[in-house]
Amino acid sequence: MIEFIQNNPIFVASAYIACMFLIQAVSIVVAVWLGSKIAKGEPLVERKDAYMDVLTLPEEKEMEHEIEEPFVSWKPRTAENEDAEN
Repeated sequence: MIEFIQNNPIFVASAYIACMFLIQAVSIVVAVWLGSKIAKGEPLVERKDAYMDVLTLPEEKEMEHEIEEPFVSWKPRTAENEDAEN
């Protein structure tokens, strides 16, 4: 019986097509599930605070509240600014 199925190309083709439909169905279900999580605004991966505590040093924990805005010195380019630089 197995030899008959293996030697008959219709059975092989139909099994191949069935596997392709199964893979497509699974990918559609996963895509819909991920899309619904994204649409609801839920995080895709749950983060654990315990892991973050291990990765952050005590100095960094203290500095988290002391973050200052970076100072950026930018001026539009004009003839006066170029003369002052040169």
